[in-house]
Amino acid sequence: DPIEAMMPWKLNGEKWHLGNKGFPAGKKALWDKQLLSRLLELLRSSPFPITIDCSNKDSIDIYRAKDKILWMTVKMKISENLILTIFLHSKISEKSSWKKIGFKQDFEEARTNNANTIHLYFKDLADLNLEILNDHLNKLIA
Repeated sequence: DPIEAMMPWKLNGEKWHLGNKGFPAGKKALWDKQLLSRLLELLRSSPFPITIDCSNKDSIDIYRAKDKILWMTVKMKISENLILTIFLHSKISEKSSWKKIGFKQDFEEARTNNANTIHLYFKDLADLNLEILNDHLNKLIA
């Protein structure tokens, strides 16, 4: 679609997501805008190859490069908070440790096919807890 190709999130990718546009009319981010850049920095420093897709209007998708499976989505064009969703193909372990990341966490465990999901919610940099998040992500992708 030629019109879609001209949209700012398609043309500017990451720059669009780091900017202030794209929020619901009359709203702005109520979360610390440094969260997204710090999170992307952490992901890029991972020893495991990933692909970061910034071509969506309101989210960034992170794929495992080895098998091109969607691993995470970052929703940032929501006023209230930034949401990191992690898609697992195994049981969610160490829930108590995951609860140290973000100000809120939701765990969805599938009864079949091990399609489990963790949603982590952030408002400020203190919520990020980079060391614990990095440790978990490294365990997941290994």
